[in-house]
This record gives sequence, structure tokens and C-alpha cells, in this order.
Amino acid sequence: MYGKIFESIYDGTISVNWKGLVTFQQLIVLCDADGVVDMTPPAISRRTNIPIDIIEEGLTFLAQPDKYSRSKEYEGRRIILIDSEREWGWQIVNHKYYRNLASREDKKEKDRVRIAEKRSENNDVASCRNKSQMSPIQDTNTNTKANTDTPTSGFECFWLAYPKKNKQPETKDMWNGMMLDSSLDLILENIEKRKEVDSGWKRGYVSNPANYLRNREWEDEISLEKNADSKSVVQEVADAFARHNK
Repeated sequence: MYGKIFESIYDGTISVNWKGLVTFQQLIVLCDADGVVDMTPPAISRRTNIPIDIIEEGLTFLAQPDKYSRSKEYEGRRIILIDSEREWGWQIVNHKYYRNLASREDKKEKDRVRIAEKRSENNDVASCRNKSQMSPIQDTNTNTKANTDTPTSGFECFWLAYPKKNKQPETKDMWNGMMLDSSLDLILENIEKRKEVDSGWKRGYVSNPANYLRNREWEDEISLEKNADSKSVVQEVADAFARHNK
């Protein structure tokens, strides 16, 4: 059983009562997709290993009106009975709002991780480019013979930067066979520029890395992305056909 506990729960008025806070956390975990917890207090206590007195006091707090609550629905109550004929079984008020709030927090966390990983990748590529520009005298830790098995080798830098990753052994053999360490800086610069402006790459038409090296594509002219107001290829063909049939 899993339920997302959103961060703002610790900043709201519910946090003034620790028993209510703890109980509310358990209800979020135990509720169904509609926010319903159709269980008695003893059952909740057994499932969570939280003493029954804490659960009961927490439920009483959550069922009370709260004039300081962010939500005014049901006078700020966090839970309401699902059946007025019995004293147990609750619906979490605004459960859909809490679920969406948790989803937004998940997205923010994923975005944070993605941005951090992208920055790390960019830093690694920049480090590779800086290393490729250093002379053997400047880089005292580099052997005269290229070591393509280390993370800072020319091939590893290329592989890190290139957006399409397949056939790594073949690509590595291609790199070593063409002795491309001396061209690393030009290749990385081309890859970065293509990521920014190459219309084909932006549409996903990226060569396999081995073909990119074999055909020396870093020396080719880059197909720049058209302006938003330019005609599409389909429209240009249609216009030409119309002119031809006049």
C-alpha cells in the first residue's frame, strides 16, 4: 500500500495536532482511489501499528471544523463520515485536490532530477572539451598513448555527448580505427550545434553513431531549422502543383 504524502501537509493548520497529522498520513495511505477509508478505528490501528488512542484522537481532530483551513468545504473538516448511520468509515475531503497536489510535487521532483542530470552531463561534456584542448605538457596525468577505456577518453566523451546510443562496440572500433581523438573538439562542437539548430535532429532523424563517424558528418553543412512562419514542404509542393495546373 502506498500513498504520496505531500510536503505542504507540514505547513498547514493540521500540523498543530501531531496525532491528527499522523492519523491523516495513515488515511492517505489506506484510502481507495476515491479517498474512502471504510475501516473502523481498531482496524486502522492494527494495520498501522499505531495505538488506538492516538488514532481515535486523531480522527476526532480531523472531523472537527477548522476556520483556518485552506479549504472551506465542510467548514474545513478533513474527513467526513461516509454513512451517517454509523460512527466509522470516512471520506477524505478534497481527496482529488490532495492527489493532484502530490502529482505536481512528483513532477517537480522529477524535473529537478532531470535538470540536475542534464547539468551534470553538460559539465562532463565541457570537461571533455577542455581536456581535448590541453597539450600533453599541460596535462601531466595523460599518457602519450590514448587510453580509450577511461571515462575521459576521446570516445567516452563522444559517446556521452551523442544523443543516439546504439552499437557501442562497433562505434568504438570505428573511433579507434579512424584515430579521431585529435578531432574530438570539432566533433563535440558539431554535436552541440546540431542539438540546437539542426532541423533533422530536432525531428529525431539522428544517424547511428557509427554512421555519423564513418561518414564524417561533423564536416557536413547543418540543416538549419526553418522559421515558424515559413511554408512547410507539403505546402510548397501543393503551391507548385497548383501553379503547374493553371
